[in-house]
Amino acid sequence: MTVVVVVVVVVVVVVVVVVVVVVVVVHVVVVVVVVIVIEILAKKNAKLTFFISNSLVEVVVVVVVVVVVVVVVVVVVVVSLVVVVSLVVVVRYIF
Repeated sequence: MTVVVVVVVVVVVVVVVVVVVVVVVVHVVVVVVVVIVIEILAKKNAKLTFFISNSLVEVVVVVVVVVVVVVVVVVVVVVSLVVVVSLVVVVRYIF
């Protein structure tokens, strides 16, 4: 029984860590790409850049919020499923 519990806990922790790392990496990449695009446009046209940078910042904020919400929901669902399944397995194992 204890082996099953340990395995389940390890799996849950690994899944959460992987999801968090992926989310952070994606956000960093998005921000870097946006900054590079803004810099390239700034060299070509100053007035255009002001509007584009403002709208891009808004878009990035929206995207980040949506991604965070989706990831949190997915993590919660996955963790809940894992916990439920592990409890069922443990209960079946005991009785």
